[in-house]
Formats: sequence, structure tokens, C-alpha cells
Amino acid sequence: MRFIWQTLIHTPWWVYLLLVYLIIVGLKASKARVIPFWKIFVLPIIFLSISIQNLATIENIEYLSIISWIAAILGGSLYGWWQVKRLDIKIDKKSLLIQIPGSWDTLIIIVIIFIAKYYLGYEKATNPVLVEQLNFKVSMLVVSGLCTGLFLGKLLGYMRHYKRDTYGDLT
Repeated sequence: MRFIWQTLIHTPWWVYLLLVYLIIVGLKASKARVIPFWKIFVLPIIFLSISIQNLATIENIEYLSIISWIAAILGGSLYGWWQVKRLDIKIDKKSLLIQIPGSWDTLIIIVIIFIAKYYLGYEKATNPVLVEQLNFKVSMLVVSGLCTGLFLGKLLGYMRHYKRDTYGDLT
């Protein structure tokens, strides 16, 4: 128990703030909502930036790490696209709005991503030797790639709906 307490008190304050924000985002996603179309680009851009930064900061990167990262992005993208493909989405092209039905998937995925990133960050901070091991590099890039791919796939799914569907006035 002491170990867990020490870990929690040495976690930077902004991590808790991020967790609260992510939970709020996940809770909002559980309800149907109408948002400006541009907002669907925000999370994919953030996750892609973080993922590329993760890739760029790895020293002595092996091809297996890069291939694993690309495969994870593709796998995550397929899953994200499938998640959006099955949804009943309404598009208002005139007002550039999109209505997304509520789902608990976003909250669950956000919490899983947070836990995985928190664990990998903890290991990176407390065990510098581990960071140099191929398994750790691959694990870190796969988690990053899956997260990125998931949001990129959702973006592609939303864009597909935007291109094909029209609903009317969502204002």
C-alpha cells in the first residue's frame, strides 16, 4: 500500500487534472451531442502529435519498433472506423455540424489509454534500464499507435459519413 501511495504523491499535479478532463470528455461522449464538424479533428491531431513525438524521442530505434507502431496505427484505425461506421450519425452540411450518438466506448477507451500511458510513464521514470529494452520500446509504441489509430479511424469514419450523409438542420 505504501508503494501505491508513494507513486500517487509523486505523480505531477497536471496528470490528475488531465484525468479529470478526460473523464469529463468521456461522460459527455456518453450522451448524444451536436458539435461543430471541426471538433472531430482535435483528438486525432493531438494523439498523432504525441505519437510522433514518442517515436522521435526513442534512441537507437529498431525496425521492429517502427513496424509495430505502424501496424498498431492501422489496427487502431480499423477499429475506430468500425466503431463510427455502425453509428447513426446526422450531418448538417449547411451549418457544418455533426450529431454523434452517445456511447460509453469513449470513456472506457480513454480510461484504458490513461492507465496504459500512466504505467509506461511510471516504468520509464523509475526504471531507466527498461527504456532501452526492445520489448519496452515496442510496448510503448504499440500503445501510442493504437491510441492514435483509434482516433484517426474515428475521424475517417466521421468524414465518410460527412461525405455520404445529409440530415438537415441540427441547430
